[in-house]
Amino acid sequence: MPTLDRRKILDFWQNRSRIETESSTRFHTSHLQYDLAALAPYCTSETTLLELGCGRCTMLNPLVSDYGITAHGVDVVPAFLRSAIEHPRLTVEAADAVNYQPRSSFDIILLAGLISCIPEQEDRTALYMRAANALTDQGFLFIKSQFGRTEDVSIDAWSDALEAHYTSFYPSIETEADLLSKWFSVDVRDAYPAELSPHRNTKFFHLLCRPLSK
Repeated sequence: MPTLDRRKILDFWQNRSRIETESSTRFHTSHLQYDLAALAPYCTSETTLLELGCGRCTMLNPLVSDYGITAHGVDVVPAFLRSAIEHPRLTVEAADAVNYQPRSSFDIILLAGLISCIPEQEDRTALYMRAANALTDQGFLFIKSQFGRTEDVSIDAWSDALEAHYTSFYPSIETEADLLSKWFSVDVRDAYPAELSPHRNTKFFHLLCRPLSK
């Protein structure tokens, strides 16, 4: 399978910053209730969370305001971060999540849709390794993403729905779980109703990943 050009992916998201709504970074708004419900049992006033590729803070804002956690969001598109609520428990930073080095430890590291923007396995491998090292003793990595049902799926074509050329990568769920298992025990969770994964070759999952050394 040809390697996708990540520069095209970054250009797409930069262009999306012109759309000042949550849907500019979160296409599947109907997923939010399931994503928040999955994280809610782990969220207290003592919980610290890092989201890499936070977009317009669609998940961070309610996690901070409604669940009381302390969070830090990172995104490569500075304009997206203007959607962060003003709150003493929320900070944001413009940086590329692919090579971001956390400066402290977190109870939860969240990747919501991010890995579809990282087509190179080498880059995802380094990201997972850094995440494992940046978790607290009881911490975990939480991934929400679209995955290939049986094989890797690459998209590099015009999208009528988005009115733009769309480039994205969906690794197969089996391949990505196997990659993560080098550092984590991986719990693959089928969190959504079937109608929220309408494509024949891809499916949305949650992956709850606890470091093997923790």
